[in-house]
Amino acid sequence: MKEIITHSGQAHRDDFLACCLLLAATGAPVIERRDEVTETELADPQIAVVDIGGSFDLKLNNYDHHHDPNLPCSLHLVAAGLFARSDFSDVFLWWDNVSIQDTQGFPTLARKYGLEPRQLQELADPVGGAVLKAFSSCDSYTPEHSFYWLWKEIGEGLISNIRSFQDGLRAMRMESAGDIYVAVTRRKDNAARFAFAREHGLKIIVAPNERGPGFTLTRVDDAPGVDFRRCEGMEGVTFIHHTGFMCVVEDIKWNWRPYVEAAVTEEGS
Repeated sequence: MKEIITHSGQAHRDDFLACCLLLAATGAPVIERRDEVTETELADPQIAVVDIGGSFDLKLNNYDHHHDPNLPCSLHLVAAGLFARSDFSDVFLWWDNVSIQDTQGFPTLARKYGLEPRQLQELADPVGGAVLKAFSSCDSYTPEHSFYWLWKEIGEGLISNIRSFQDGLRAMRMESAGDIYVAVTRRKDNAARFAFAREHGLKIIVAPNERGPGFTLTRVDDAPGVDFRRCEGMEGVTFIHHTGFMCVVEDIKWNWRPYVEAAVTEEGS
């Protein structure tokens, strides 16, 4: 990749994150921010054109959406080019919001959450705003700029999260305790565990104890009929949250089934 081109002026989460992803994935030596792009540049697959240019073409690394109202934001288009998948809402809970705000407007995003636009603005992250302001401050970024490496690191963090999530999904299993099916992983810090459980309609996750031996049992999204306070007094139980949403069991044999059976009522089975 010879360069990444995006529009100048005020930066948005869409174009900023799209450029960070591309920078981390390709190591392009420059990000240029300007309002014009030539036909020659659009035709060169070694130049990525983001959120400008009126073209979406994965083979040519053109990632604009403004000419077609049916397209999602440029970040989603870049993800499609890099990963053959545009939807990462299972990895990043904010993923769809970036596209809604960029393609449909801030009021539409506010209505999604039953808020007035001003109320949503009151929840805005000041750190994120400062980062976008910094990205907007220069016409180009090269390895001589310290910000170049910050943008690259942000993109690398996104890619790392995506890969970790994909690895986590491969580490998930659906197993049963009698008639009760649960999500099980032997991998610590598995970011995909809740997404896997929700996708399969499972109410309990069994995972390694992050702070010591044994495992944790966690209720998914306040699932009805699941309360780990019912495990009080059972052998190996070292901690139960006072709301009953999770408990910790020190059991190196991973014999989690009795605790699941104890925690689930007929309603939750």
